[in-house]
Amino acid sequence: MNSTEELLILEALLECFYDVVPISLTCSCALTSLIVERVLKSFGVNSYLQYCQLWYATTGKNYAIGFTGAPDQKGRWNGHITCRTRHFLIDMGIANFERDFNLVVPKGAIGKVFNVKSSVLSKVELSEHVQLWWHLPPGKVRNKKTTYSIDVINFYVEALISDLNKQLQKNSS
Repeated sequence: MNSTEELLILEALLECFYDVVPISLTCSCALTSLIVERVLKSFGVNSYLQYCQLWYATTGKNYAIGFTGAPDQKGRWNGHITCRTRHFLIDMGIANFERDFNLVVPKGAIGKVFNVKSSVLSKVELSEHVQLWWHLPPGKVRNKKTTYSIDVINFYVEALISDLNKQLQKNSS
């Protein structure tokens, strides 16, 4: 699949994702990424989960989520996962910046993956002075064990596939 076809599917998924998935899951990067990965695969998009550290970079101060060295807190894992394709990554769990730092961020973002071997995966400009940067995690990654019900994942995957099909048909007319 070429990058244009991938991007059309990703943009349609970004548009309808939180119409189906409860907005209360915006801080659950592991669950939202599992859902995204399964939906993309159903549309023939080769995708996989990507551990990363996400930065909110400004001209005055930078903020990071995931793999910051802080201990896990009850119910909160100190890591970050997004879904990656050959050409892009799509992150539906960036609301952690709102929760942890009271920063305004979109519900999700799509970044073009850099085409060079680097510790930086992608970047998205949110404004003239604010960017999101996805980095490979520093140090060794402790795999996140999935604790989500397969029935819950399947429910959202099936509903998103249906909505995404409608969205793609609407966009092609």
